[in-house]
Amino acid sequence: VNEAPIMQLRVLACACALLQLLFALVRAQDAPCCGVFLGDPFCAVLSQDECNAEGGRFLPNSMTCQDDGTCPEDVVSGACCDPGVEQAVQCGVFNREGCALVQGQYQGDGTACDAVTCPSDIFACCGVENGMRFCFEDVEEKCAREGGTWLVGVDKCPSNLDEVCPAPGACCNPIYGDILIPCGTFSEDSCEAHMGAWLGA
Repeated sequence: VNEAPIMQLRVLACACALLQLLFALVRAQDAPCCGVFLGDPFCAVLSQDECNAEGGRFLPNSMTCQDDGTCPEDVVSGACCDPGVEQAVQCGVFNREGCALVQGQYQGDGTACDAVTCPSDIFACCGVENGMRFCFEDVEEKCAREGGTWLVGVDKCPSNLDEVCPAPGACCNPIYGDILIPCGTFSEDSCEAHMGAWLGA
């Protein structure tokens, strides 16, 4: 029996296992994770999985971040339209991975916000949550998640919230802050977002 092919298969299998082990070690090894968030560059020593979760670019061939906290290599960035961040911004500068993480629309490497045209879909969002009136400017999806009413065409939160925002009313059994409360004062959209039963204004 010619054992040469069998030996070759065994050597190939061992080589594949060794490559898998080396790949796992590289992924587990901490290295600089660089990116740009709203125009501010950042660098932190993380594992590749942690870097991916932060929307950074993993640099396994670099030793560490610079002493001033900057990246050991230049990170390419560009304009990112409608980033889903806490601040209501229509455009911000991110690296490509960071823009994807915040569900924005990356406009290309080296682009600037003042040179691109982003969709204008940030309007005032207001409502009442457990008796407290709130208002912020953001996209429709964020407004819906927060249980607000999106005021199309109203770019900024108005001073007369009581006149333009939905009236509050009784909401039974809403879940507020992980606590089920028997009854609270909410706007209708906010009541539904907190899984309550709206009784009307």
